[in-house]
This record gives sequence, C-alpha cells and structure tokens, in this order.
Amino acid sequence: MTDANPPAHHDHDSATTLTRDHTCFDDVVALLADVTAYMYLVDTIRTGTASVATESFYGNFASKIDGADRGFYPFELTRHLAANTWPDSITIYDNLATVRAPKGPPLTGSEHQKLVRQMVGGPLIRYYETYIPQVLATHGTDPTNWPEPWDFARVVRNAFAHKGTIHFESATARSVSWHGLVLSPSMNGHEILFPILGIGDILLLMIEMDTALRP
Repeated sequence: MTDANPPAHHDHDSATTLTRDHTCFDDVVALLADVTAYMYLVDTIRTGTASVATESFYGNFASKIDGADRGFYPFELTRHLAANTWPDSITIYDNLATVRAPKGPPLTGSEHQKLVRQMVGGPLIRYYETYIPQVLATHGTDPTNWPEPWDFARVVRNAFAHKGTIHFESATARSVSWHGLVLSPSMNGHEILFPILGIGDILLLMIEMDTALRP
C-alpha cells in the first residue's frame, strides 16, 4: 500500500517520523493501534456517528514531561491495517494546530484509564524485554551505567507489570529520573500513567530508548 493522499497537516512545533529501522517501531504501532481502536469505538458510540474515522481525525496525547501534546493522524495507520498491510512509517507531531472531528467527552474516567494503562503498558514492556539484552551487553548489569531513558524505563516497566503502579522492591532503592521527573520508593503504589506520566511521555520515552541503542 502506498502513502498516497495523506491527510492535510497543519502547523506544528516539531515532528518525529519513525520507520521500520527504529527498534521501537512495531511496539509504537501496536500501542497507537490499540488506543486508536478504543478511541474510535468509544467516540462512535458517544456521538452516534463514525465520522471520527476520517483522514482529518487527530489522536492527541498529553505529555507531563514538557507539556507538549503528542499525537498523530490515526488514518495513516488504520488504512494500512484495514488493507492487511504493515505501515512503513508513522509520524508523531508535537503541538499540532488542528481541529479534531466531533467527538465525545475525554476518556478521563477511572475505568477508561485502567483499560488504557493496559493498552499502553503491554507494548512498553514488550519493547523493554526485547532490547534489554542489548543494553546489558553494552552497558553491564548495573542500571546506574545505563542510558537515562533505559534506567527510567526499568521502573516504568516494573510499574506496568504491577498493575500500573510504581513498585520499588526496597524502600532504600535508588530513585530514577528522566527530563527532571524523579520516581522514588516513596511513590510506591501510585499510578504510573495518569497523572504522573501521559501517553505522550511513553511515546517520547520509547523514541529516546531507541536513540540510546544507536551507535
């Protein structure tokens, strides 16, 4: 399937295009596909129309790290999946100035957030587990010697593996930080996704994890 007739993009601060050469690509696609399918379903039920599944519909994910809104045009992904093909690239935009199609209220309820945590956590865990052997081979077993995104992702991964809540094994365990955000044992039991991190942060984290793997 070609990339002909993409949606018309509006002004944005910056953009990151991931391709199959990026180690995180398949897991980012899986994350976005999961969240997109859920977003389509809920918005269609709430509004009574399937108009959200159009080229102009924009999926927007907040980031707590820098306050940016990170998102993408789901149609760029779903048109491939509908044709039983895998995309060659996906572009994530920062602070895109566009008008979304009509939709229902934001998915902010606790039950919505619980489900979204599972959708987001699975791809992050899978990506981490796939490439942690490479990190260990290059940087050793002491996480203090790992690139910052991977050291931080270690705690995020553990949180998602423990029903989405921060889980340090010891009260004296070392804290981790990323872009100035610190996670510490005193935060045990707190949800890692909403409000500490947003989906936009997970996307940025996976992109930076990929960058850290490159020579």
